[in-house]
Amino acid sequence: MAKHHTITFGGHQFLAFHGQLLLDAALSNGIDLPYDCRAGHCGTCCVRLLSGEVQGGEGADPGVIHACQCRVMGDVDIEKDERSGVHGVEGVLSSLRQVSNEVVEVGIRTDRALPYLAGQYAQVRFDGYPSRPFSITQPLQPLKGVPAGRSVWFHVRRMRDGHVTTSLGKNIKPGHRVKLTGPYGAAHFRSNQHGPLILVASNTGFAPIWSIAIAALRENPKRVMMIIAGGRAIDSLYMWPALVRLANFPNVQVVPYCSARQTLTDAIRFGRPTDFLPTLQETDVIYACGAPEMVDSVKKVAARSGAACYADPFQPTKQTKPTESKPTESVVARTLDRLTSFGGRPAEPEDTDRPGTWPQQSMDETERPRARPQQSMNENDRRATRPQQSMDEADRRPTRPQQPMDETDRRPTRAQQLMTETDRRRTRPQQSNQTYGMAEARMGSQYRSQGA
Repeated sequence: MAKHHTITFGGHQFLAFHGQLLLDAALSNGIDLPYDCRAGHCGTCCVRLLSGEVQGGEGADPGVIHACQCRVMGDVDIEKDERSGVHGVEGVLSSLRQVSNEVVEVGIRTDRALPYLAGQYAQVRFDGYPSRPFSITQPLQPLKGVPAGRSVWFHVRRMRDGHVTTSLGKNIKPGHRVKLTGPYGAAHFRSNQHGPLILVASNTGFAPIWSIAIAALRENPKRVMMIIAGGRAIDSLYMWPALVRLANFPNVQVVPYCSARQTLTDAIRFGRPTDFLPTLQETDVIYACGAPEMVDSVKKVAARSGAACYADPFQPTKQTKPTESKPTESVVARTLDRLTSFGGRPAEPEDTDRPGTWPQQSMDETERPRARPQQSMNENDRRATRPQQSMDEADRRPTRPQQPMDETDRRPTRAQQLMTETDRRRTRPQQSNQTYGMAEARMGSQYRSQGA
C-alpha cells in the first residue's frame, strides 16, 4: 500500500499521506482551500470529487465531499465546488493602521461591492502572495469620505514566520492590488432574533464581533447586549476605541478582560471569558470568535443552558505564532485613558441604581485578591487597624450575599437581569457620553448596512 497519494486540485498537484484528512493535506501544502467549522456542517470546504478514492465526508449533493471530513485513500482529482453566494472582487490596499504591537487594521477599496453578512470572512490574496482568511469588519474609529459599500476592513494579527502578515507595511503597502473571494462562514449575524446578545471575543476574534454588534444595533438600537472582549495581555485590547463607543449605549455592557494578571487598572478584568458570562437562558443568543480553546469553552456553557451559540474558531493557516511584543507606553496610556469610562472613578449614587453601571467598590473588592496576591499576606495587619474594612471584605468575598438580593430587586424582566447580573464589575459614569460624544444615531449613520 502506498504511503503517499497524489492530489490534483485546480491545476496543482501535491502529496497526501494515506488516511490523511484532505483539508489538512491541502493546507499543509499551501493550497488555498477555504474552511470554517471543520466539523462538516457549514459546507465551506466542500469540493467536487472528479476521480479517485476517499473515505467519508459525503456531501448533500452527489460527487460533493467535505474536505474536512474525508480521508485520502488513493490518488484523487478534485475541483472547487462553486456555491452560490460566493463572489470574487478585485481591489487595492487603501490603508494600513497599526492599532497595537500585534494588530494592523487593513482597509481595502474594492472595484465593486462585496455582499456579506456581519460575522463572515473572505479569502484575501495580495498580488504575489498566497490567500489568507480574514474576518470582514468595520473600522475601529469613524471615518469620513469612505464610499459606502466599496471599502472593507480587516483586523490582521502579525504572526511570527508568517509569509503574508509580516509583509504588511514592508512589501505590501497602500496601492498593492488584492483579490477578495467570499463571503464564507456560518457564524454570521441572524436578524429578527429578539433575545439578549452575548458576544465573546479573544484578540482579533473581535473583528467579526464588532461587525455583529454594529448590525444588531442598526436593527434595534435598544437591543440588550453584553460584549466580553480582550486577550492574554493588556496590549490585546487593541479594540478599546470600539469598546468605548459601545459602552455609551445604556443597553450594552462591555467587559474588557486579560487572562494574565495586570495591576494597571481595575477596569480590565482578570480571568477567562467564561468567568464573566451571565447565567444563560434559552432565549439568549451567543456569538464566540477567536482562540479555539475559548470558543469551545463558550460552546459548552451555551449547550448546558440550551442557548443558541454561533462560533468561529480561528484556526492558524500554518504552524505560526503571534509575534511576541511588550505593550508600548503609548498603547497602555491610551487604553487606561479610554477605559476610565468603565471604571476610573466611583459611580455617583444615582448611577448605581440604573442598569448599565458597575459600582467601583464591589469591583475593587473582588479584583484585588486576584491581581495583587501580596495583599493577602497583610490581611491580618489590616484587620487590626481597619476592622470595618476587613469585615466588609470578608462578607463580600466568599459569597457576596448582597448580589442575589440586588438582582431580585432589579430584574423583573430578562433584559434587566442581563444588564444587572455583572454590572457590579465596572463603572460607566455619565461623563463618558460627553467625553467621547457617541450617540445612537451616529452609530447607525456612519456604517453601511450588512447586506446578504
